[in-house]
Amino acid sequence: MSELVAQCIRLIRERAHQAGLRLVSRIEPDEFSLFVDRRLFKQILLNLLSNAVKFTEQGGHIAINALALPDGGCKLIVTDTGVGMSKEEIERAMTPFGQVDGVMTRRHQGTGLGLPLIAAFVDVHEGTLHIDSEKNVGTTVTIVLPDQMSKD
Repeated sequence: MSELVAQCIRLIRERAHQAGLRLVSRIEPDEFSLFVDRRLFKQILLNLLSNAVKFTEQGGHIAINALALPDGGCKLIVTDTGVGMSKEEIERAMTPFGQVDGVMTRRHQGTGLGLPLIAAFVDVHEGTLHIDSEKNVGTTVTIVLPDQMSKD
């Protein structure tokens, strides 16, 4: 798990640096394992980090925390100091092809599939996704993935 998180951070670190953003990560413990579809997990994390970079202004901060849970699962938390969203905007962003209007979204075009895909990939792992966001303050996305091995 730690290796997957580190790979995603390496892939996004240069974009964050070029955008003038501070990117920090914490993985606890340093090494832990979780049975996941590696490709989907990386896509989840890369989409979250890409959104954080895209919607956080220069001088902002992005943090990623990956925490092993006592039951063998994992909690993944991505927090940014970006433009944030209202509850209505979160609902719109969670619908396929739904995009939030605003200066930042007009500056950064996309398909409107990022969050719906993340939600679908989390669902495949029987996990949960929660988005907490406030306009002009930032966004925190929390994903909890259960230990798939314990279900067999």
